[in-house]
Amino acid sequence: MMSKLAWAAKPLTTAIASVAPACLPGVAALLGVGTAIASGTALLASFVGLQIADYRSDQKHREQLGGFFKLALTNDALTRNELIHKLAELDNKIKPPGFDPAKAAEAVGLLRGIARRSEEQAQAIQAQEDAAWNVRVYLETVTADVQDLLARQPALVEAFAQRVDAGFADLRDDLVALHLDTAEIKDDIAALREVADDTRAIAKQIYTKAEATLAEAQARNQQDGALAELAKQNSRLMDREDGYRQQIEALENAVRTVKQYADEGDIEARQALDEARASGDTDRLYAALKRITDEAFEKQQAEFIERCREIASLAHLRGDIAEAKKRLDQILQQLPNDLDAVNSLGHIHRLRGNLDDAARQYEKLLEITQDETWQAIAYGNLGVIYRTRGDLDRAEEMHRESLDIEERLGRPEGMAANYGNLGLIYRTRGDLDQAEEMLRKSLEINERLGRQEGMAADYGNLGLIYQTRGDLDQAEQMHHKSLAINERLGRQEGIGRSYSNFGLIYQTRGDLDRAEQMYGKSLEINERLGRPEGMAIQYGNLGLIYETRGELDQAAESWRKAIELFERVGMPHMVEQVQGWLDRLPSE
Repeated sequence: MMSKLAWAAKPLTTAIASVAPACLPGVAALLGVGTAIASGTALLASFVGLQIADYRSDQKHREQLGGFFKLALTNDALTRNELIHKLAELDNKIKPPGFDPAKAAEAVGLLRGIARRSEEQAQAIQAQEDAAWNVRVYLETVTADVQDLLARQPALVEAFAQRVDAGFADLRDDLVALHLDTAEIKDDIAALREVADDTRAIAKQIYTKAEATLAEAQARNQQDGALAELAKQNSRLMDREDGYRQQIEALENAVRTVKQYADEGDIEARQALDEARASGDTDRLYAALKRITDEAFEKQQAEFIERCREIASLAHLRGDIAEAKKRLDQILQQLPNDLDAVNSLGHIHRLRGNLDDAARQYEKLLEITQDETWQAIAYGNLGVIYRTRGDLDRAEEMHRESLDIEERLGRPEGMAANYGNLGLIYRTRGDLDQAEEMLRKSLEINERLGRQEGMAADYGNLGLIYQTRGDLDQAEQMHHKSLAINERLGRQEGIGRSYSNFGLIYQTRGDLDRAEQMYGKSLEINERLGRPEGMAIQYGNLGLIYETRGELDQAAESWRKAIELFERVGMPHMVEQVQGWLDRLPSE
């Protein structure tokens, strides 16, 4: 039987492999219809020891054997005894003489193993094929990436080179900065050493003097034999030594400060430092330190005052009156007689309707200065106060006084301001020709000097002249010029006046809605500025609009507000005028 197994091993393996594609994945197909399968069945039967006379024609035996092998090869749970029993049940025609079912069962077991290993090999082959496919896909992907990388290689190399260059540049800058920092540290250390050396030299002189004083006191006490007095003297000297330590600390700080100025070229500081180092005498060192401190304070004070002055001017221009007053007060705290701040604070009071306070500032300006330029400015400002109060004669007197000084000094900007203010006085008196002459003189100077603020005021005042004459188109043109400049400069006070003047033109033309709109805009600006005179004027104008419309209650309310504000400002002539309007309303 062993020789039979050895003889059949190789053909059997070949037979199983040949029928594996059809039978091993699903053993039910192993013994299906077909010549290849029938041949495989006969070979398997021969391997076990069975025989078929004619496997091509003996259908019954072929099916019997096929059923047996199907069961034997696919049912792993079938035991050896069960296999022997199944073999015994086979037809005797296919069992040769001396057939041993037990040995046949062993052969079937061997077939099972061969079939199992064949299936495992098939699965391994499939896994290898899958892995090979994955490797192929991976290699194709890698190949594409490599090709892309090669295509972009020049750009990548260039970018990398740029990054390297930038890195080296940063590193070079860092090294330079580090070198500079190191140099500065070395300089600082050297400076500290110099200060320490100077301090030690001066301190040595002081201690030498102290030791001499102590020795002198001890000698004197020994000669007198006054031991108790010597003890007291020693105690005082010890206290004095503590004082010396504190002096040395203060001295070190003083030396450092004076040396800084000496190194910057201060000759007095250098001489004081050399003298203290040589003799220990700190008088000149002390004087130099006081001078340096005073000069530093004055410099910082001057810078602070200049910044406050700039802020105050810009704040006034923008209509931030509270900020302007705050900065002027700060200047006057440091310099109570600062001429510009005194004058500017007068403008703030005048803008807020505090005419008495404004007049006091301008009068103070006359008291504290002999400078004719500032005196001319003070006279001109006092003229504006008198005109606002309705005292035109006194106002003209002030402006004439200011104009005389300005003409003598040859200050065209001051002359222009006074010409403009005299024009307003003549207009109020009804002398329009003289008013226009003054305003034209002012405008000519301001245009020549490029003084935008003065030009805006002159255009607006000329517009009022044309308006009084009834030339509304020319008046409107002047007011547009004035408004354009004021808007460009951001002068809120001037913008408010322009809106008010437009309102007068629209009101004269009978366009009450647009007139009311302009008066409202002007009122809003004057309220924001805290300017009661401008607010009062607009309430008066709005009252005239309401009266024309027949809205008498609103007219009366607006005029009462105007009267209250004019009284607060101190403009009795305007109070009288508005009160006349209020009195002409029919009583209830």
